[in-house]
Amino acid sequence: MKIYIASKTKHAASWLKLREQRPDVQITSTWINEAGEGQTADYAELAQRCIDEVKQADFVLLYCASDEVLKGALVEVGVALALGKDIRCVGDSFTLSRVFCRHPLWKWFTSIERALNAK
Repeated sequence: MKIYIASKTKHAASWLKLREQRPDVQITSTWINEAGEGQTADYAELAQRCIDEVKQADFVLLYCASDEVLKGALVEVGVALALGKDIRCVGDSFTLSRVFCRHPLWKWFTSIERALNAK
């Protein structure tokens, strides 16, 4: 299973831990390896890489908290929807679109595990 993770960079450590704990899950998101301040050398290259990595994934796991302002993650979700890929959303944010979260490819989950194990 190949997944792209879309979230705030502050959650990167959780995704690195998930990668260690679940070898059956291939995380295509390489941004998690350079989520610290000053670690990304070329934002243009990162933007293109994120799009390419969404293309490689089977689905996008969107993780958000109610107080978070999502930006790049929403662009990544838009790319995925345009490509016909499922969005598995864990959490909720006031920045989510009331229209697009009703898209037929958008599914809500109460936990990361449930999102990963869904069929």
